Formats: sequence, structure tokens, C-alpha cells
Amino acid sequence: MLQVGGQKRWQISSDDASGFIEDAPIRVLKDFNPEQEWVLEHGDMLYLPPKYAHYGVALEPGMTYSVGFRAPKTQEMATKFLEFLQDEICLEGMYSDPDAKATDTPAKIDEAFVAQISQMLQQVKWDERLVQQFIGRYFSEPKPHVFFDRTEAPLDFDDFAAAVAARGVSLDLKSQMLYSTEQIYINGEELEYDDASDEDLAQLHTLADTRTLPADEYSDELLDLLYSYHEYGYLHPTAE
Repeated sequence: MLQVGGQKRWQISSDDASGFIEDAPIRVLKDFNPEQEWVLEHGDMLYLPPKYAHYGVALEPGMTYSVGFRAPKTQEMATKFLEFLQDEICLEGMYSDPDAKATDTPAKIDEAFVAQISQMLQQVKWDERLVQQFIGRYFSEPKPHVFFDRTEAPLDFDDFAAAVAARGVSLDLKSQMLYSTEQIYINGEELEYDDASDEDLAQLHTLADTRTLPADEYSDELLDLLYSYHEYGYLHPTAE
């Protein structure tokens, strides 16, 4: 919690034995028993470990910036991974049962039926390459409330190239960029840049790591890619 202007009193507690109020839009303890208390002034920061409850009261007009570390639950990741798989795998075959016998209990799910469906579903497999691809997309994907609007008045290509040569380029504050040994991801998308040179890939890795590239003369291929993301609003020439 970063305090910006004014003062705010924060109380924290590691005691959540009372449980949470049911159906509340956010997690609210039934009983809050503060263990420690601080008054934050402009520029002060309070770190909250995981699973610590907190309660803040503004003592003066001001703002609090909440800086969170993303730690998705296993259930969330598994659900998203299965959604990812439905677009990435292609299973062969079709259900058939030519040897099925007439039965007096047509509503009963018999063992042979279960065994055949189970065998079909065992074709659902994945490897580390697919997991890596999922990670790149999932962890760079913007949160649901984050939107990118195409730059209303983008620079033309020549002006963009001149600005990058003079000032460099920086990722938009909303952009997330990741890379692996095989691929680069930005805002949930894979970069379609199969013929990139080793030098261009190194520059893109630098952009992902530092969120900026210094002023320089870059290859036409890299500038084309950077310019397309400038039009999307993903990055901009570094401000003067």
C-alpha cells in the first residue's frame, strides 16, 4: 500500500479464524482483531504478507496505490489451461459401438461405454512446449478491466523511426511482455516474427526485461514490428 498525499491509518491482522462474511463482494472478515497499526504519510509504503487482513481509515484527503503480486490459484490456472487446450489440440476418431447389444436397461451407463469414452479422452495430452505457450499467453494477458485503444493519431512510419532513433521506445504502462527461448509474447499474443535475426531477438528480450529500448538505428524488420504495436497502443516512442 503506497500512500500518495494525506495520511491514512492502517490496521492489520493475521487472524482469520472467524471466517469471512458470506456473499460479500470482497473477502471481509466476520470479526477483525487488529494486531499492528501504522499511520502512513505521503511516500510511505506498507507491505502486507499473503493472507493478512487490513483495514484503513483516511485521516486526511489523499490516495492509496495498491500494488499487488499476481498469484493465481491452481484451480484458476487449470481452468484456463483447459480452455487453452481446446484451441490447441485436435483429437482423432469418432464414437461408435457397432457391437452394442439390445438391453432392457437402456438408461444404464454400462462399463463398456465408460471404458470407450475413457480411452477417447486419454488422447488429451500435453507437453512442456504447450505449457510454455500457455504460460506466455496467460501471464501476459491483460486483466479484464484493461483495454488498449488503437492510437488515435499514430505517427507515420518515418516519423516513428526518427523518434525511436532519437529517443528510443517504451512499453505502455499497461503492456505485459514475456519471452522464452522459442517465443515472445505481448499482452496475451504470440509475436509472429519467425524470421527474426538473433540481434532483433536480443533487442526484443531487452524490451521485455527493461520495458524500454535506447535510442538507436534498428533494423527495418524490427521497426515494422514495433510500429505495428505502436498503432495498437502497446508501446510508444520514449517521452522527451
